[in-house]
Amino acid sequence: MLEHLQISNYALIEDVHIDFTSGFTVLSGETGAGKSIILGAIGLLTGEKCDATVVRTGEKEAVISAELYISDNDPVNEWLKERELETDDGILTLRRVVKDNGRNHIYIQGQTVTRQELESLGSFLFDISGQHEHQSLVSPDKQRRVLDDFGHLDDVRERYGMAYKEHERLTKELQQLEAMIAAGARETDYLSYACNEIEKAKLQEGEDDNLAAELARASHAEILHENMELAAGLLKGDAGGQGVLPALHDVVAALARSSHVDSSLQELAQRLESLRLEAEDIRETLKERMATLFFSPEELDSLQARQAEIQRLKKKYGPSLSEVLIFARNAREKLELAVSGEDKREELRARMQEQDELVQKRADELSAARGASALELGREIEFLLHLLGMKDAIFPIEVHKGNRRLSGQDDVEFLFSANKGEIPRPLKSIASGGELSRVMLALKTVLAQADSVDTLVFDEIDAGIGGAVAHAVGEQLQRLAEHRQVLVITHLATIAARAHIQFVVAKKTVGERTRTEIFPCTGEPRIQEIARMLSGEDTPISREHARLLLEESGVNPMQSSTHS
Repeated sequence: MLEHLQISNYALIEDVHIDFTSGFTVLSGETGAGKSIILGAIGLLTGEKCDATVVRTGEKEAVISAELYISDNDPVNEWLKERELETDDGILTLRRVVKDNGRNHIYIQGQTVTRQELESLGSFLFDISGQHEHQSLVSPDKQRRVLDDFGHLDDVRERYGMAYKEHERLTKELQQLEAMIAAGARETDYLSYACNEIEKAKLQEGEDDNLAAELARASHAEILHENMELAAGLLKGDAGGQGVLPALHDVVAALARSSHVDSSLQELAQRLESLRLEAEDIRETLKERMATLFFSPEELDSLQARQAEIQRLKKKYGPSLSEVLIFARNAREKLELAVSGEDKREELRARMQEQDELVQKRADELSAARGASALELGREIEFLLHLLGMKDAIFPIEVHKGNRRLSGQDDVEFLFSANKGEIPRPLKSIASGGELSRVMLALKTVLAQADSVDTLVFDEIDAGIGGAVAHAVGEQLQRLAEHRQVLVITHLATIAARAHIQFVVAKKTVGERTRTEIFPCTGEPRIQEIARMLSGEDTPISREHARLLLEESGVNPMQSSTHS
């Protein structure tokens, strides 16, 4: 429930604080005073889009903030918990800042969130009915969603949706399989030739790099042999001179003798012995490598031929050796699929048939649930329309089976007839704004019993109505406010007189600036405002009429709300 609303530098509003209560609250005022600005501000707290034009001229930013009371069993708590948020002793704080450059900053409990997250939360907090929703009510999709919401059909619809999505997945899988089978059939000869050619070559990963290294060694064999021979000779001393190995041997022997006197030299002798043994091993390895360094002309020809074969395959199926091997694997899979694909296709078709039967079963369950919901919703709306002065109104809801889609197989259409003997027609055929407003009120009243949204906001609810109908609408809003917080923007005195609390929205000029102000209307000022709404001016006769209206409504005009 909305408890406090603060609006700063928004449109014509400079700074307004309003404390709300439960029950029925009305906002009234002259045409153009700015009543819609209040609705727009609340709309921003539900995640509606906006730009810099909402910022009051000359200001850097507009700020709209609200405090709402959230009961312990409200679904909002689960939404908050999923995002690691919680209320402060039941109080939820929303804040939206719109900069003069168009950028928005949005906070829930002081934590920055996205507009989409605010929009998601707003659907739990506020239900706003304005002219736009009146128009959207004629949409078949909107009517289907209303019917599902009323019947609490989320679980039934979800079971159907899961079955439908699985059927769609299998359909796509079958289409892909058939495309692969067809492609494989067209390419069988080419793929067979390519597979045989690549497999016959017995390629190994990295073989081309190894070949290049081998050929490099072969082309520089003489230089390699000359330097390796020199290194081995220097180690042994074959080229004249003592050589490294004999020298190391003598050094080790000298240190060994010295260690008899100084034991600390023994470690050095051991280290040098290890070095000598390592040098000896290196010399032997060099000799072995030298023995295999030279390639015969036949071996060189073989290496070059192998390299040419690999280059040819890389050019045809590559460009790299890895890609040649991948091509071969894919080609083999396509060939195998061409052989085994028919079995897989039949298996998929059988699974699709089973899934199709399940989808149809779930679709029929959803259709039956919607049919039952349609009868109940239609009866309840008709009952309320009768209370709203439309004694002969009927409101049948038709549920026709159509093509299956994610939302089900049903085409839902709300029909309406206001007068006896008239054929019910689609809502879009309703020409009277008063009739459409009453239908909207009836729908909202019924749906309010089915959902958990605490705050209902109505704009344009009085479009095209007056007299006894306006009395009936006011009575219905008053009844609705027994279970929900109801905020109504209205021009009609008969509706305003039913409210527990009334605020007046007015324009005021201060210096060279115009601003919209909002103030509570209680006691004699409320009687004066009701009188103005009745006749357009404050006269003794209109005041008397206003008093009678308030008395008939059972509302004490002395009731007030905190406002600063």
